[in-house]
This record gives sequence, structure tokens and C-alpha cells, in this order.
Amino acid sequence: MTPLRIRRLVTVTLILTAATSCHNALAPVDAVLEGTYVLTTVNGMALPADLSNGDPGRLILLSETIHFNGAGGAIDDVTERDSLSSAPAQVVFGTIELSYHVDGSVVHFKVLCGPGASCTQSPDATIIDAKDFVIQNGVYTYDFHNPR
Repeated sequence: MTPLRIRRLVTVTLILTAATSCHNALAPVDAVLEGTYVLTTVNGMALPADLSNGDPGRLILLSETIHFNGAGGAIDDVTERDSLSSAPAQVVFGTIELSYHVDGSVVHFKVLCGPGASCTQSPDATIIDAKDFVIQNGVYTYDFHNPR
């Protein structure tokens, strides 16, 4: 190999190494969905949010936080006040284990349940930017933000 070819090869290798070690805007967004995202609004209104939708009783969403591990797993923590039954209203805490994958600007969630459990499928989310995503579920739009 001639010295000129070796120099070109080294130059190409250095360029490729620099290009792949820098942040790539086209890289999978999974890395962006790492950390904690907090529900900030429902239908543009600050929490608490009334999700009763005209049903008897009331279901008030007090808070929701999704913790992404950056590797396809997430934990969804929800706090709501439930007075849908005849019993006095009570604050209910729930944790839902999720898996997710990103396809462009869409995040596909899957609820992970135990064997024989009946789980509902989660709606997809749309990534707005590195700190924000939106979930549209029926008549409700949920805006999540990563405060860091």
C-alpha cells in the first residue's frame, strides 16, 4: 500500500470515527426517553384533572410520572382520587410496568402483565422534542415533560 493510500485510509477512518462518536440527530430516540417525565397538563389544563367524562362519581387524576430506563422499559406511577363507588373518596396509587419502543417520533407502549392477567393496551405517544411527548387517549390529551 502506498503512503498516499495509507494517509487517505487514516483520514477516512478518523472522519468516520469522529462522525459516529458525535451526537447523531438520526440516532434512535430511546436514549432521549431516559429519565423521568411528569404529566403537566390534561387537555391544556393543569392538574388535578377530572377524568369522570360524565360518568357517575368522580375520577380525579392528581399526578402521573413515567420513568424511562433508556433501554425499552418504563414504570408509570399514577395517583388519583377515586369516588366512583358509593364509598367515600380515596386516594389511589398505582404502578404500571411498561415496555416501549420508538418508531420515528412515535413511542409504542406495551403494558407488562402477569400470566393470565387481563391488561389493556396503552395508547401511543408522540414525541414533541427531547423533553416533551404527548399521549392522545380518547377525548384526553396528556402532556408530559422532562424537567431536567
